Amino acid sequence: SGNSINGSIPVELSNCVLLENLALDRNILTGIIPSSLGISLQKLSILSLHSNNLTGSINTTGFQKAQQMLLSHNFFYGTLPFLNMNISRIKTLDLSSNFFEGSLPDAFISNAILDNNCFMNAVNQRSFDECVEFYSAKGLIYQWPVGAPSLTIKTRNGRGKNHLIPILAGVLGGLVFIILLIWLVVFLSKQ
Repeated sequence: SGNSINGSIPVELSNCVLLENLALDRNILTGIIPSSLGISLQKLSILSLHSNNLTGSINTTGFQKAQQMLLSHNFFYGTLPFLNMNISRIKTLDLSSNFFEGSLPDAFISNAILDNNCFMNAVNQRSFDECVEFYSAKGLIYQWPVGAPSLTIKTRNGRGKNHLIPILAGVLGGLVFIILLIWLVVFLSKQ
């Protein structure tokens, strides 16, 4: 870790089937986590890839024995991984400062670090606009959950931010302006 390694994660690491600890954190790695990595590294207990420039959704096929997964400060996105895994064995799960979206299940890992993502039902998340901008730049649509209030979002400090009032005020103000303008034109044309 911290060796200024750049490029993508080598697929050849999948050949290291006895590997128990993979620490490539604090480098300049880009690209995705190769899907073969999780499938081949069945003995891996620590996966530390935080503080890189990795992106994409995370395929959790494999990594079945991982106890520590440190994936923060990257550009991972998509719905929450790990829902199809037995997550009770994970002692440390840090997914903070990425762009994961969707809703967190009620019974998710209580000590998971999930701040600064795009989760709908969690505090300390990125703004709605920041999430939409990120997903748009990737050519994707930010999946705001069905039934969720589309104008109320969670801000970084956890307080709800309601955009409905300023929007309605702008619409009503515009209507009043148009009515006054029409009245003025009619009044001036009669004289």
